[in-house]
Amino acid sequence: MEDLSATEKEIQQAIALGYRAFALTVNAPRAGKRERDVRLTIEEETPDLNEGDEDNGFASGPTVARSHLYTKFDWKSAVSWLRKLTDLPIAIKGIQSWEDAVLCMEHGVHPWLSNHGGRQLEGAPSALETLLAIHRECSEVFCRCEVIVDGGICRGADIVKALALGAKGVGLGRAFLYALAFGPQGVDKAIRILKTEVETTVALLGVSRIQMLNSSYVRPANMREYP
Repeated sequence: MEDLSATEKEIQQAIALGYRAFALTVNAPRAGKRERDVRLTIEEETPDLNEGDEDNGFASGPTVARSHLYTKFDWKSAVSWLRKLTDLPIAIKGIQSWEDAVLCMEHGVHPWLSNHGGRQLEGAPSALETLLAIHRECSEVFCRCEVIVDGGICRGADIVKALALGAKGVGLGRAFLYALAFGPQGVDKAIRILKTEVETTVALLGVSRIQMLNSSYVRPANMREYP
């Protein structure tokens, strides 16, 4: 894996299967200290990587549920490596600052705002906080990129907030994970619940179409005014 050949092979397979975009996760080279996972883990200890792995560019050290991760990328090398393999849209997942969102724009990729559900770095900003910062510091990002958001999205009203702040896509994980306990029918029910909540929230805002949403419909509790 030192030359990423296995990953490149998987990318080619994904293209052949009809995938329409790729996301490159950049901000989790190792798992955070997930105390609940440690308490509930089946194995007492995750085996260490082979000696020398860290020197080859892969993350090392004791973590929870971690596989080999390549850590020698920077902005230029990561984007150029993936761009050589595909001309499909690329999103950089794990953006947690407006400055990095601007770098995404400058490199021709899309920012995916995520702090991985708040399970990695204690005190990291939420995706919505980063979304607000982009509005405040460089709203041009929303004109040139399709911004994706995940983390802290629990109900339809949260989806509407993210869309109003300029997100083009909103991701949910735990809602569907829990729903899957009831099989496909549970996932279908979760989708219907979220759809109804989105429609209800939009209607109560007096908006007839989602495309009419804008940042004026969202005012953070700790800010008196927001453009």
